[in-house]
Amino acid sequence: IRSIVVNLLRMKQLRLNPQVFTKMNKLHFLNFYSVWSSSTFLQDPWGLYLSQGLDALPNELGYLRWSHYPLESLPSKFSAENLVELHLPYSRVKKLWLKVPVNIISLI
Repeated sequence: IRSIVVNLLRMKQLRLNPQVFTKMNKLHFLNFYSVWSSSTFLQDPWGLYLSQGLDALPNELGYLRWSHYPLESLPSKFSAENLVELHLPYSRVKKLWLKVPVNIISLI
């Protein structure tokens, strides 16, 4: 798998295992998007859930867009050296990685 694109509004409920991306070492493009701009999306009883967190993202990712990312940080095992674009609109992110506060880094 080289790319994944998911319209979150079309998902009734999607629960992801913490290791879901662990073996996807060729994944370059990951896009979980929604046309909603409201933060109330986070409280709706449908959508994408990471109740046990997320162990890793593929280090080959060049593009990461995740609307309403539900966690407060990206996985600590994620090396963003290949990341060209990062979009986390309406997310709960407080720290990206290495304990760097979000307000220190400019997010698109």
